[in-house]
Amino acid sequence: MADSCPDVWDPENVGSSVNWAADTLECQGSGGVTDCIREQPGTIGYIDAGHGHAERLEEVYLENRDGAKQTTIQAAARGGIAGAADVEGLMPASATADFSEVSLNNNPGEFTWPISLMTYVYVRQDLSFLENPQEQALLKAFLQSLYDDSYVQQCVDVYGFSKVDGSALQIAQDAIDSLILNATATEFQFEESTQLSTATGDYWISAKRSSASEVEIDALTVANQALAEEVAELALLVAETRSQVAEMAATGDSSSGRSLSGAGYGVSTWLVLMATLIGTTWQLWNGAC
Repeated sequence: MADSCPDVWDPENVGSSVNWAADTLECQGSGGVTDCIREQPGTIGYIDAGHGHAERLEEVYLENRDGAKQTTIQAAARGGIAGAADVEGLMPASATADFSEVSLNNNPGEFTWPISLMTYVYVRQDLSFLENPQEQALLKAFLQSLYDDSYVQQCVDVYGFSKVDGSALQIAQDAIDSLILNATATEFQFEESTQLSTATGDYWISAKRSSASEVEIDALTVANQALAEEVAELALLVAETRSQVAEMAATGDSSSGRSLSGAGYGVSTWLVLMATLIGTTWQLWNGAC
């Protein structure tokens, strides 16, 4: 504000503590700011874009340093959010350098969004602090997945994040490649295209395949459906049997009534047992989730 609007914002009123006007609402956290905006008509607040969109709040247009007026949705579609970090001379040469002076606010660029932040992941370059070599390899695989569209895209779709691009992406990838792993560690590989036999082995990560628990859940779901269909058929049989028993009792055919009543009792017992089995199966399935 002090850089962009010095006529309306005191340049001295900058820092971790700001002297706000007396009528400013104090709201804590994204949820608190959301409530303040909704409860006070005409209120303008500052909130994470993804949270604001998820809460269906109206977004104001901001004018960037180059004069473009847009929303975060428009800026993201134009590459303006990731572009805030892709400014020449902004980023250090490597991930081991000093990032304390890196700022993504009010950077130049036709569609650059003026208020952006970057999420940092701090990792020791030497992974020997993890005694298990495969844990070292798994950590490296996790970091790689943060820049793999097969995995990180959900952060964009669900939470409204913007993926890293340009020079920042290159710095991150170079940093991951420089990690020091135990010589005995087998690095994980990602299945990009279907590899029927190879990718089912150890140390492969694939978005195409289900985990063992998911396979078991699917099998239990199919079994549960089959049992439910059998129970439905048995319920019809019991209803028919009871109807016949009632009809024979009304005509006084006691001998046939006893026989059919016995059959009905057997079927009813079976029905109870089957229903109990279905309940147990559902509990197993529910617990697996």
